[in-house]
Amino acid sequence: MNPILACQDKKIRILNDRGDQVIYMHKFDSACNSICLSEDKSERQSPILGFGLANGGIGVIELMRNKS
Repeated sequence: MNPILACQDKKIRILNDRGDQVIYMHKFDSACNSICLSEDKSERQSPILGFGLANGGIGVIELMRNKS
């Protein structure tokens, strides 16, 4: 399981297993207030991350190996 950070600089960062390197980053229009990793997988068997933003926006990101 990789560490996932929701930062006040409007970015979500996913770190490698050791937690010492960012392997994925996504920038939003507003800061993240909450994140939740789903127990279910996508159709492609990829993890799904739900998020809520300070401006009221919500959404999901499919975390595929090479892209999202």
